[in-house]
Amino acid sequence: MKKSMFVTLVAAASTLIVASVAWVTLLIMQGEAPNPLVVAPLSLVGLLGGAFMGSRFWDDRQTLRQRMTEDHDGVLPASGD
Repeated sequence: MKKSMFVTLVAAASTLIVASVAWVTLLIMQGEAPNPLVVAPLSLVGLLGGAFMGSRFWDDRQTLRQRMTEDHDGVLPASGD
């Protein structure tokens, strides 16, 4: 999987989660269906946050993979050794 696809999937999932939580929270607080113009900025926050976290997670994953390949045996030593 490429980084751009991974970041897109994480951002989409984050947006979906934030939008649905915002919708339910506003529905409970107001007692009626919330205005989509109120939910849209919150969804944008979810989109940006998901893109940022997806990118960071991908970079951290790549760093860990690189460290594993630099190890001589490919196996990390046991903590007691």
